[in-house]
Amino acid sequence: MVEMLVAIAVFMILTVILSGIYVAFNRNQNRANVSQKMVNNLQYVFEIVSRQIRDNSIVDFSSTCPIAGYTDSCILLQREDGSLFAFAHNDQALEYLLINKDAGGAYAIINEPGSSIKFLSPDVNNIKVDLARFYIQPSINPYLQGGSNQQPKVTVALQVVYSGTGNVSSVYNIQTTVSSRIYKR
Repeated sequence: MVEMLVAIAVFMILTVILSGIYVAFNRNQNRANVSQKMVNNLQYVFEIVSRQIRDNSIVDFSSTCPIAGYTDSCILLQREDGSLFAFAHNDQALEYLLINKDAGGAYAIINEPGSSIKFLSPDVNNIKVDLARFYIQPSINPYLQGGSNQQPKVTVALQVVYSGTGNVSSVYNIQTTVSSRIYKR
């Protein structure tokens, strides 16, 4: 009888240990999956933003966002055809915006379907953008006569958090620096 109680106790202890290992493995697997999805999304967004900065002209070199309604950081770019667009941080999201410049020189989002696209957002891909900064060097327009003779470069820095379900919490601080291929005087 005593042998039976000892065997049951040993079996129960082994079951608890193995269950704990299984739960820890599943939790780590979920965390790894979330991290991989976040890294994939971030790489995709950084590739798009980097390509657009390389292939288009920087319009505004100030440290504040000139777009009406956007107080956080943004970068305003111009295509060869003269159309304006921006990448901006607003309300926990990184957005791509089509922009107009009115007669008074103010920038505003074009009021058409598809003129504002969220790349990273809690409602799009469970990624909350806590911080997005676009650091432009030089801080004054190098395209102007007498300006610094420097190729424009932009450092894009993001702090993102996974905002999906479950108890997985992943915070990433990621940045890259891109040099514009467009230089005109």
